[in-house]
Amino acid sequence: NNKSVMSFISLTVIRVNSSIIRNCSGYVDKIVVDDKIHKADIGEFDYDLEKTVEENSGSARKLFNLQDNDYTLQHSKSKDYLFILEEIAKEDVKEEENIKNLLKNQDVLLLRVHPAIRVQDYLNILSYDGDPDTIILKPYIFRMRYECQDEVFSEEFILSNGIDKLLTLIQQTNGNIQSYCLTAVRCFMGYYSGLQEFLESPELIDKLFYLVNEEVVATVSRQAVELLFVLCNFDGWSLVHKAAKFTARMSGEEPYLNIIQMLERGDFDTQLNALTLLNSLLDNAPDRDKVKKLVLSWRELGLDDILVR
Repeated sequence: NNKSVMSFISLTVIRVNSSIIRNCSGYVDKIVVDDKIHKADIGEFDYDLEKTVEENSGSARKLFNLQDNDYTLQHSKSKDYLFILEEIAKEDVKEEENIKNLLKNQDVLLLRVHPAIRVQDYLNILSYDGDPDTIILKPYIFRMRYECQDEVFSEEFILSNGIDKLLTLIQQTNGNIQSYCLTAVRCFMGYYSGLQEFLESPELIDKLFYLVNEEVVATVSRQAVELLFVLCNFDGWSLVHKAAKFTARMSGEEPYLNIIQMLERGDFDTQLNALTLLNSLLDNAPDRDKVKKLVLSWRELGLDDILVR
């Protein structure tokens, strides 16, 4: 998928008001477009405040002989996409003046592939038939930790059911890809909509709990537990508790046995996360009876002896 390759390495910096254009992809002065390599020629670019964002984006694209309109302009410091500010300005005249003020500061603009297109590229990579191709997936999933910092990209990805696709991929892969996926999931949970996606979709929490077992790489289990106690502390107690019981029933074990085992066998960070989850469950339990039942069941699983050690 050449379009997908293009999406995350073609990042061009344009300075407002007739200044130098340079490539900022980290791939040494190259832009990959449909399997062709273009040198980032030096040129000048005047942002015309009387023209639309799309017209200015078109002028910028021509400097690199980019024929499609997949690219749009983003302000490098504020991270605002100019097409979004322009849409807001249609409803609020004051915002139009803010755009002009933003572009008078000789700041840097980024000519980037539109966030909706980048999201679709990732969804296409995550949606496949058969066994996942780890060679293709690995660089994409690793790169996602940086894409997550883009709020527009993240909101679109979350809205497109991307978190579920990541968790499904975790269950079908191993090693680094699992870790990269969970890092991305944690980033998306940093947005309110990402957190709500979990709280409104109990099956996502079930998938997290499935990762807490000895057959999964320790670092992945540790990250999964971290996400579970975050959810527990944000009105997710009942969902986390139900996920613990559901996954235990499916595996034929007692609820929370996997967490107790992490306390006994894990490294320090793993033990700390496991203990934090148990404390979060007690702190957020809806009543004292629930607390007593949890403590009693954990003691029957050997918690007291483990803690004494």
